[in-house]
Amino acid sequence: MLSGEVRIFGTHHDKDVTVSVLKPGDFFGELALSGPHLRVVSAQATAETTLSVIRPAALRELVAEPLVWQVIERMGDRINDVEQHFEKLRAKDEIRLEHLSQLLQWHSKEGSGLRPF
Repeated sequence: MLSGEVRIFGTHHDKDVTVSVLKPGDFFGELALSGPHLRVVSAQATAETTLSVIRPAALRELVAEPLVWQVIERMGDRINDVEQHFEKLRAKDEIRLEHLSQLLQWHSKEGSGLRPF
């Protein structure tokens, strides 16, 4: 980013959740340089913003050594794998919390003394 401000956000329960706010000198979209990856967050300029764009082909020219490019691609793959794993864990946690809430509601109706929080 050359100037301005960009908000990085995701969606949780159909609501936007800000992950970070970027300032000049920051960058985003770096995973797109290492190959096609599933995007789990979005970017939105929150002020007039000037960006510099680096295309994958231009980066390949800057990083002429094939081994270095392979490392960059592999790092992108690993980051993407971790993000997908965390997303699956978050989804499982939501399911578990819903089951726990239902269980607590059932117990409260049965007079067990347990109450939902």
